[in-house]
Amino acid sequence: MITYPVYNEPMLTLRGDGSDTAIEQDLARGDTASARVQYVSQHAFEAVRAKLNKGGDISRDDIGKLGSPERLPDETTLVPLDFGPAGGETFDEMLRKHGPRGTAQTYAAARDRAEAAQSGETITVKDFRSMATESGNTFKPLVMGWIILTSLCGILLSTTRDASRPFFLVTLPHLITEIFLWSYLLFGPEPGYSDRRRPLRLSLRFLYVAAALVVALGHYPDGVAGPTVLAVYFVMAGIAEGLSLWMGLFWYLYRLDVNMRQLGMAMFIHGFGFHIAALEYVCPKLFEQNGTEDLEHFGWVLFLAATCCGFVYLVPIFKARGLNIRAQQPSVLAVCLICLGTILSMGSLVALDVTKYHSNILRKPAFLPTGQLLLACKVFSSLGSIALVVYAVNEYTLAMPRASFPSFADIVGSSSPTSDSPWLKTTAEGSLSTTWCPGSPVEVPVQDDEAPADESTIVHA
Repeated sequence: MITYPVYNEPMLTLRGDGSDTAIEQDLARGDTASARVQYVSQHAFEAVRAKLNKGGDISRDDIGKLGSPERLPDETTLVPLDFGPAGGETFDEMLRKHGPRGTAQTYAAARDRAEAAQSGETITVKDFRSMATESGNTFKPLVMGWIILTSLCGILLSTTRDASRPFFLVTLPHLITEIFLWSYLLFGPEPGYSDRRRPLRLSLRFLYVAAALVVALGHYPDGVAGPTVLAVYFVMAGIAEGLSLWMGLFWYLYRLDVNMRQLGMAMFIHGFGFHIAALEYVCPKLFEQNGTEDLEHFGWVLFLAATCCGFVYLVPIFKARGLNIRAQQPSVLAVCLICLGTILSMGSLVALDVTKYHSNILRKPAFLPTGQLLLACKVFSSLGSIALVVYAVNEYTLAMPRASFPSFADIVGSSSPTSDSPWLKTTAEGSLSTTWCPGSPVEVPVQDDEAPADESTIVHA
């Protein structure tokens, strides 16, 4: 039996057979091990662990080989390490605080924990790079689409009749984009290269697209939604916004990554605003009980305001670098609890309608406020949506990489046999030539003044 000290938490004894009590307690109180998983070179780790078991000296060079797996060749094998709930230290912080031997002991304990908990899986560096860039290729575009389509919804609602077919057609893109994003976060690819939750993700998306067709093509007597359309739409909205509420609460409370906590807070604010509007729909006199009749449907105004505030808080996530979305996947238990919370939220609203308020949620619908409040809602919703789109697009453009395109001068210069066009010397990143927009928070490689510059790392404005 080997005992390794794990810093920032009690001594952890690892037997290697999965029966360790401390590991079981750790797994019981943590929602998932995936948020604490890191990857290191298998060859370098086995060499360090062999020295550690034999009592040999461990140098900083030995430990240094465990960091920066993205710099290794594509075919290099990586193994997962699970640092537990207290694994918030970076590689450099751990090495500075605990020294080479202490860091090696912590890494060995993290590897044993990953094996006992089956956290992550063995992958290659090529797979690791794909996971690392997934946030920029999938997650951030989905977030950007969610913001833009929701803002567009806020603008176009000002031109539609309340509860009419155009009203629902305008809001459907928001709900569909939302469920695409939620299903990606809830049933997305797992750490490593597995995607066992893909059938659940695709099934939920298919059901939403089918439900959207029912809403779009359903019956609208007297120009407003009928009971069937309302029932389908309420289920769609209830699931999407219920997931937003409970997923947001989960990400904010159970994630250490500040970017995921930002996302969680934005989701929670948006979902909470919807539930206020839904509660007012069930209890139409919610904001009129003290005689303020002009506040009819004020819950819808609060919903729009909450959504705007949540998006403003979310936009800085575009600047996040190295955001590994796969490492943030919730456990099966967390997914079940989130879904259960969503069902309970919807059921509570229906129960209030049936047992207390008797408002008949499938009545002839009305969502928007009236009178001067409607005018103010349309003005501020339109102006706020435009301002939000401009802000989000600007931050997204500055933060995200874009492909390099030659200017007219580059094209003319390249036609000369002796030209030395900068178009041929862009920064190489993987197999693609990319450049970064001005203002992007990224460090450009700096060449040593005495060393000859490598043409592959020259960046031209």
